[in-house]
Amino acid sequence: MANLVDRVLAVIAWFAATVRRLTGGSSRRVTLVALALFALTAVPIVLIATSHRPTDLSFDDMRQDRIPPNTSWGRLEGELVRTSSAFGGLYELHDTDDPALYVIVVTDANLPDGHTMITGQVSPRLATTGNAGTITADIPAVPRVDEPIWLYLTPAVLGSLLLLGKRLGYPVVRGDRRSDFFRAQVADGEPVAVEWSGRIGKDVVGRGEARPATVAVAEAVDAPGMDELTIVDAGSDEVRTARLRQHAAIREVRLCRVGRIDPGLELHPAASDITFSFRDRAERDRVVARLL
Repeated sequence: MANLVDRVLAVIAWFAATVRRLTGGSSRRVTLVALALFALTAVPIVLIATSHRPTDLSFDDMRQDRIPPNTSWGRLEGELVRTSSAFGGLYELHDTDDPALYVIVVTDANLPDGHTMITGQVSPRLATTGNAGTITADIPAVPRVDEPIWLYLTPAVLGSLLLLGKRLGYPVVRGDRRSDFFRAQVADGEPVAVEWSGRIGKDVVGRGEARPATVAVAEAVDAPGMDELTIVDAGSDEVRTARLRQHAAIREVRLCRVGRIDPGLELHPAASDITFSFRDRAERDRVVARLL
């Protein structure tokens, strides 16, 4: 289950990282894209909410006068029956569930009997049975529109995922635990293959642009109680160093990408914030054992 959650979060973060790359690497532009997606949801929903449409009513609504305030245009569905009247143009629309309950339909049009839907101006009437009111019919009736709300909400969902992914960063850093069994620690000065990101002094490397390197840990000769981290980028002679107080708080993590999950380690030496990813947990735990 944890791996499934890790991969889902990694996909969300990858989505945000991809949008950021396509928009020129600007975090602000990612936010603007998310706001545009929210607008794509808001506009049609506002139009739907403000458009004048007949209110769906039931025969009970008519009988008990439960018509929403300021509503006179309604829609009723039932069984239509022509009536005999000296005035003409009258029909009875009967409740399908209770045929004894009906409303009078006023229209000059010739309508077929049977199950139908009527829209028009409604005048409810309190009645236990029989006539529950009248409806002056629209010809033709205004059809019911089933709005694809799920489709309208899709941009807002994408916008929410975009903001979440932006906050998570890619790859996603998740807490981890070291192996339950003992691991021998790395020797002083032993290089271990890693990828590093973060900040070392003035050098800043984004989490998504982690650099392959080696790291070695040794006790600082001129500073008792401190360990010195020596980081050498692959294919480079440049050496970076950072000092970490011995037994300082460290955090074992997982670096979750779409295609893989790497064991990692977060360190916070003076003037630095470094995240290392390792080839396997055994290598990571050996470094952890040395730092602890």
